[in-house]
Amino acid sequence: MGSVWAGLGGIVAEPGTPLAIALAILITITAPLADRFVIRRKRIDYRVLYNSKIGLNPIPQDIASTEADPRLRHLTTTVDRMSVAIIRIRNVGSFDIERKDFETPISCTFGRRVVWDARISEASTDDLHQRAKNNLVFFSDETAPEAANRREQPREPGNNLRALRDWLARRLSSSIEPAQQTPATELGPQWHGVRLTRLSLRRNEKFKLVVVLQEPEDAPAGEITKTIRVDGRIENGWFKDEKAQPRLTWTRLAVGLSVLLTGALIGTSLFGVITREPAHCASGEVQITGSSAFLPIVEEIADEYEKDCSGAKINVAPTSSIDGLDALRNARSDSAPDRAVFSDGRAADTAASEPPAPVALVTYAIVVNNEAGVHEISTADLRAIFSGEKTDWSQVAGGSPGPIKIVDRDDSSGTRRTFERKIAPGTSSGPLPMCDSRELSRQDAPVHCQAADTEALLNRVGTTPGAIGYADAGAAAREVAEDANLTVVPIDATRPEPDNVPRYRFWTVEQLYTAEPVSPDSLLGKFKQYMAAEPALGMLRDAGYPPCADRKATADCRAQ
Repeated sequence: MGSVWAGLGGIVAEPGTPLAIALAILITITAPLADRFVIRRKRIDYRVLYNSKIGLNPIPQDIASTEADPRLRHLTTTVDRMSVAIIRIRNVGSFDIERKDFETPISCTFGRRVVWDARISEASTDDLHQRAKNNLVFFSDETAPEAANRREQPREPGNNLRALRDWLARRLSSSIEPAQQTPATELGPQWHGVRLTRLSLRRNEKFKLVVVLQEPEDAPAGEITKTIRVDGRIENGWFKDEKAQPRLTWTRLAVGLSVLLTGALIGTSLFGVITREPAHCASGEVQITGSSAFLPIVEEIADEYEKDCSGAKINVAPTSSIDGLDALRNARSDSAPDRAVFSDGRAADTAASEPPAPVALVTYAIVVNNEAGVHEISTADLRAIFSGEKTDWSQVAGGSPGPIKIVDRDDSSGTRRTFERKIAPGTSSGPLPMCDSRELSRQDAPVHCQAADTEALLNRVGTTPGAIGYADAGAAAREVAEDANLTVVPIDATRPEPDNVPRYRFWTVEQLYTAEPVSPDSLLGKFKQYMAAEPALGMLRDAGYPPCADRKATADCRAQ
């Protein structure tokens, strides 16, 4: 960041155009602020929220019927010509607005519609509600000469809210009783507008003006006019319709211009910083092989690395721990530095001259087909099953009668090596036949076969009644979520979760092997560093592999 500011200083210090751009940026940034907080700091916005027919028609089908009650027909006709207007008024400026600030008070006119009732609603404070309500003034023609350019309109007994409500009672009575059945009722003044006199609005205060209106007597039946005009003027400020404000305002234009000018000023300085690759990047090509259980998450991390580093190519090929170590041993010395192997646990004999780097804890799970009937298994039963001592599920606690079908990993698998060392020592069967669907489907005999990788093993167990196997706990959990025929069973009542290590026996530490010392500046050296830092550590945690870099997992990683 220091280089950016140094570059900016150099640009601004140059004479001519850059200095003019810097000055223009200052003006465009400060101009809208000056306009809002100094020149026109007092602002009122209004918005017509609702302006429509009441929509109440008690007898829509029978209005023309001679059998309908004449009073109901007359009331329906009256209501059918009525509408409601709701106008929100609020102080959106940075200062309070006093009575003296209004050059002309706020007034609302509704064309030829007649005001029947009005109220103040949802005022910010009770005081504002009462002040606005007490100072409503109704008028017939806002454009009359005596009404123009006056700061205050006098309140008269005959044109305030109380007078309006008095006439409202008579009008309602007239709407119930048709004129031909009762003496004609005086309907009172035909007011077409309402004015808010003696109004003051503190900062952020607002309220709604609700007005009930009726179309004039000579208006066509069923038609509702929508005319509304709202007027007012404030000294050193504005009074505007929110919806009528232009999309391109001075403030938006000034802010946009300042952004463009700023971009022009610092673009050249930032270009080198933006295009420079992160410090963890290096160019080249690396081959990574090993554990089929762990390499899927390594491939995801490698993809993220390649997104950051355009010159890097990391080839990830899941094989098995032992096959990967054999390939590392047999690799030519000139290519060995560009190869790495992930192994499930430490290997007894490798070509590596460097000690392995512990990466993360890996827990494994026992998986069984649901038809086996078991929901928990002991270490002793696992040893008996994999040694061939128990061949039917009826010999296992909770099991359903039926031959046991063991789906094992091949003898080059680090997962199998961990199983035989941690769970069932002395049960190694050496190379096994590859699992065959016809053999697994036999109902009269147990089977012990091997699958090539983790995915193949989980598929075989899920599709074979009475099958049992083992796999990386994360992969097993994902498969169980998709396959209703597969179950993860605890060992000795302990579930295969990282938090249960080391009490849960079936786990190991994933180790990273290289044939020779790796230069920290090479692609492999940079990728090793990347694996031991964020965001790679977060990806390992999310996948269910506690990183050895985490304090909680460090002791277990060292103990392995």
